[in-house]
Amino acid sequence: MDPSIGNWAFPCKSHYFISSGNVIWAKDMSNKTIAKGRQLSRMQKQSYYDNLNNPASAIKDVEHKAQPPKQQQGYLQRLATWWKNFLSR
Repeated sequence: MDPSIGNWAFPCKSHYFISSGNVIWAKDMSNKTIAKGRQLSRMQKQSYYDNLNNPASAIKDVEHKAQPPKQQQGYLQRLATWWKNFLSR
């Protein structure tokens, strides 16, 4: 089951996924991380319902989500890119 299931209102604050009938326990989350996750869920839910009323916006969202995420370059990659740009001036 995706997304995960979080029981953050309970003292145990359990957090897990269900995949192929198996429970996969997730790491503990801080209160700050839990709050961020709840905020993200509210925003995603609002976006979903907004898009139901505006199909053109839904298409735009799908196109945006279809873009591959940019990978963060490591230190050496950034240095090599900077050097290459510096030499090409």
